[in-house]
Amino acid sequence: MPFKREAIAMAINFILVIALTFLSSSAGRLHAQPRVVVLKNAKTIIFELPSMASRQIALLPRGTRVKLLQRSGGWIQLAFGHKRCGWMQLEKASNARSAINKAGHDMDAFPPESKVIPAESKGGLSFHMGFLSGDFSYLFKFYYKNRPRWHLEGSFQYVADRVLSIYIMDANFKYLWRIRNSYMSYVHSGFGVLTNVPVKSAGAKSISNMAFNYGIGIQKPLKRTTAARFDIRQFLVLGNQGLSSFMEFSAGLVFVIGKQ
Repeated sequence: MPFKREAIAMAINFILVIALTFLSSSAGRLHAQPRVVVLKNAKTIIFELPSMASRQIALLPRGTRVKLLQRSGGWIQLAFGHKRCGWMQLEKASNARSAINKAGHDMDAFPPESKVIPAESKGGLSFHMGFLSGDFSYLFKFYYKNRPRWHLEGSFQYVADRVLSIYIMDANFKYLWRIRNSYMSYVHSGFGVLTNVPVKSAGAKSISNMAFNYGIGIQKPLKRTTAARFDIRQFLVLGNQGLSSFMEFSAGLVFVIGKQ
């Protein structure tokens, strides 16, 4: 029991650290006010993500006032309307550049290249540590991005327990959406196999059961090819004794591979 209380306390501290990081980053952005410009082109296409393959979310007319938020490769992120934001191709952003020059600013005033993960990566790897039902867990995940908002993700997980070792292999679908400019939030669910391997002294056999999981998470870019990630998952395991459930908290680093 003391061990489990300690693990729960560590998990709560972990969540508080993530929350404080989120709030401090948000507060930092308040001091760097985005520059406001007026679009000069007759029509400007705004995309959901910095990719021609992503969904078109708006068509802004001439005279629309927008805020220049950040750059990612050949794209610039704009804020417009009521708390809406999207991406415009930098090659077609002469209207925004003209607005800057007309306002008396030089081109250095244009938002610098953002140090965020390119939104249109083909896939990546991530390594996590966390707590599953009070026990330490270690995860390795890999994902493939088959749609702008959908990821197919597989994972292998090891949970260290005093009496047995737990191995979990699963596959999940993950649905993402952008919040607060560079933050990505997501929901995910899937299924796999959970295997209990008792220690030798226990004298019992290994047992494998089907496991379903679902959860939520948030991801914050650190550099162009790395990001920090925090997940909460609920597991439902179907065993001989019926249905059992437990919760997992984990945090890790994401490494992008295969950028488009």
